[in-house]
Amino acid sequence: MSQPERLTLRQLIWAWLVLKMRRCLVGVVAVLLAVLAGSCGGGSSSPTAPSTTAPSTTAPAPTRPSMIGGWDGTFRAFGTRTKDIYGVEYEQGFSNECDILLLITSQSGRSFSGTSQITGPGFYCLGTSTVSGTISTTGAVTISALSYPNICTRKIGTGKFSGIVSGKSNLTATGSDTLDCVQCAGVGCLYFKDRRSMSLLLTKR
Repeated sequence: MSQPERLTLRQLIWAWLVLKMRRCLVGVVAVLLAVLAGSCGGGSSSPTAPSTTAPSTTAPAPTRPSMIGGWDGTFRAFGTRTKDIYGVEYEQGFSNECDILLLITSQSGRSFSGTSQITGPGFYCLGTSTVSGTISTTGAVTISALSYPNICTRKIGTGKFSGIVSGKSNLTATGSDTLDCVQCAGVGCLYFKDRRSMSLLLTKR
């Protein structure tokens, strides 16, 4: 009997490599079949929409109206006047409509200050004085009391105004007070009490 043929080292290496490649090919084919079965098989999956993040929106900080500048328009004082003539009281209505100029020269944050000038033919249509006030980011405004004749004394109320600035250039405000006045001429004096309602209607220059 003949001896079985011995394999050389080179043949053994080639045989090992062929076996290794066959195993790799089997694994690759199995993976490809699994992928094809997932994409083309009976089960289907809906595509997933890409996630979106809503852009962040930050509200702008509110701005405070500027009061700096000249505000001119109308100052109106009206109400009821009670006169005391020789111990007898008489009541009648009164109304003064005056021109007014507010000249605001300084503002720091919510606070402002300046001067007021009132002119016209009425009893309350005179006087120059300093003014001050506040303004909020919403346009709510307060203004200090305006000047009044020096023959009068404020008895009730503050005379301060409160109102609104709209459109950054239109101001409306109201106030009220009660004044006791003494008007002397010749040998006699007239005593009267004014219960005033007041309004401002101004436009910024």
